[in-house]
Amino acid sequence: MTVEVELECGKLLTAKELKACSLASDDRRTQHLAGILTEDGSAKDLELLAQSHRIGDDGLHRWTLAIRNPRAASHPGGIWELGDANSACIKRATVRFKPLHPPAKDSGKTLHRRLKLSTVDEWQPITGNQLQLNQLASGSPNAPLQIHRDKNGTTHKPIQGFQLIIDGETTEGQRAEPSVILMGETGTALGVHISHFWQKFPQSLSLCTSGDLCCEFLSSSFGRPHEVLPGEQVSCDFLIATGAPKDVQKNLEDYARPNTATVAPDWIASTKVIPWLTARNQKSSLPYLDLVDQAITGNNSFYEKRESIDQYGWRHFGDVWGDHEAIHSAPDKLLVSHYNNQYDMVLGLGINYLRSGDSRWFELMRDLARHVIDIDIYHTDEDRAVYNHGMFWHTVHYVDAGLSTHRTYPKGTCGGGPSSGHAYSRGLYLYYCLTGDVAAKEAVVKLGEWMIASEDGRRTKYRFLAGGETGLTTASGSEYYHGPGRGPANCVEVLVTAFEATNERRFLDQAEHIIRRVVHPDQDIAALDLSDSENKWFYLMFLQALGRYLEIKISLDEIDEMYSYAKLTLLRYADWMAEHEYPFLDKPEKLEFPTETWAAQDMRKVEVFQWAARHASEQQKQTFLEKASFFFKESVRQLNEFETKGLCRPIALLLSNGYSHDFFSSGQLEKMTPSPPASVTTFAPQKSFLSQKTRAIRNAKIIIAISGVLFSILAVVILVILLRR
Repeated sequence: MTVEVELECGKLLTAKELKACSLASDDRRTQHLAGILTEDGSAKDLELLAQSHRIGDDGLHRWTLAIRNPRAASHPGGIWELGDANSACIKRATVRFKPLHPPAKDSGKTLHRRLKLSTVDEWQPITGNQLQLNQLASGSPNAPLQIHRDKNGTTHKPIQGFQLIIDGETTEGQRAEPSVILMGETGTALGVHISHFWQKFPQSLSLCTSGDLCCEFLSSSFGRPHEVLPGEQVSCDFLIATGAPKDVQKNLEDYARPNTATVAPDWIASTKVIPWLTARNQKSSLPYLDLVDQAITGNNSFYEKRESIDQYGWRHFGDVWGDHEAIHSAPDKLLVSHYNNQYDMVLGLGINYLRSGDSRWFELMRDLARHVIDIDIYHTDEDRAVYNHGMFWHTVHYVDAGLSTHRTYPKGTCGGGPSSGHAYSRGLYLYYCLTGDVAAKEAVVKLGEWMIASEDGRRTKYRFLAGGETGLTTASGSEYYHGPGRGPANCVEVLVTAFEATNERRFLDQAEHIIRRVVHPDQDIAALDLSDSENKWFYLMFLQALGRYLEIKISLDEIDEMYSYAKLTLLRYADWMAEHEYPFLDKPEKLEFPTETWAAQDMRKVEVFQWAARHASEQQKQTFLEKASFFFKESVRQLNEFETKGLCRPIALLLSNGYSHDFFSSGQLEKMTPSPPASVTTFAPQKSFLSQKTRAIRNAKIIIAISGVLFSILAVVILVILLRR
């Protein structure tokens, strides 16, 4: 097997050498390799990443290849769009499979070949030497085209679905999932199945004149080059089977079909690996489950959202259409909005898979996780520290994605880039634990390192005016607000998850540092104006992160000052919430857009009260559990009153918020080992914090003022000297 990439300019890149990745797992059946694709080995053009997993002992391997553009984007003015000067414009990307023991050219013998066009079709012989299968569109007859724009804003759809040319006969169809078997002279066979062939179009499969089988996972038949943006990667998955023809055929037939491991939800729940997880068998939560199940059932499921917007192709497959952003768009001008992994939908899908055992949840989780890894994470070391290896958030509210694709900021918007306020990695770590996909672990670790690097004031343009920490991970809504918010919430979650994945203390130390900056057990909560729901609702996210941090400390048996600090802070905030919080939609005048999303956001209050009950005294515990039950019921009731309850955003919120209510409402908390008491109750006062930018501006003003005074003094001295002459 060889990999080659032909650029638009005609330059041919090949992989000279692949080496083992440092993040390889302990699974001896799995290989993790990395290398570079270059023309002459002297310049780093593109990166090649590969994973190979051996299935059983019958010559069957599952491969994943990814081609990455490691350069930095230009993003002028914070705008990220197609047509970047550092994009890789690829004419074709090919994996070439060589048949085993082919007959000699002068032997007069032919190489027997078979094709299976999909998992439900029969095998058909290829008697000649011609096979050309081009999947150039998804096969959706009425799908809109604007999602598939190029850098000029134009769309391209050469044919409806696929075109097959085999032994001189041409046929067309919608969606191909091909498998091919090549049988050699000695009775051995090579079989190949291309996964997600139609979903990640444009792809081609052909027999070369050399007798090789070639899969172009970026097809030269598409009619235009494929632009891989800086920091973006494109991947393909395939099965390779070798051995006796009947064994190869059986392996491809068995494993080419979508296979998902069956899980026993009751057993998963009994392990307590995921706190508060229960099997989906609680009748009290049926209205909640009916809302959640809209993701996989009915006319508005995530599967149907894919079809309605044609969320297919190598860049888009796996993501979910943000239809809540398009709710007010005209039917003939459908707004394209990409949701990426907002509110950690990967985690929510995984949680529901483990609770139910339904493979549909896992399929959505897998597809979205792979999309996030390839497209939504900025794979580069060459940009600003605050951007490198960061995660792009969803398309700007109520704005068409345009030429920004999944990179948030098209022309006409405020501009920006990856930020801690929209970074989610817990789902990727769960996906890694379920699959062993090392690319997911790499993403988790890199996101953790991104959080640390973002705070390094030595890496910014302000470093000459002010040192120290930047504050970029803790600003929420304003560069001046560094209280509990979505920025530090996601920062702590990402750091804690990186610690879980690596056991490297630097991640947990940074999480503790952020917690101390943002909250304090004796904090003046009233001064934070948390009742401003529109602008401060996100403090709930931070309290959720604080609760998860406490579980990590308990698991490490670290009942130290920092544990006490976090525990007492969580309880103080929960006491304040018990007195002041109400369902968001009870006071719609405080909200700019009192939509269905606010009803779903109330489910975060359920989670916070439950986390607090875990650590509370008996009297507090009862109050917090009653509050949790109240907000759970109100969230479900109010959301059910909206005809728009099935939109992407509210369902994304419910997927990973609210599932724990069954555990707490069924009295299982009483069976847990109690939370350890705080070992420390008094703490040093909280230090005020100013961002590096604020300090740099302040210092610049001081320098200017001092310079002005010195200049004035100098001018007076010069004037006096001149007057004395």
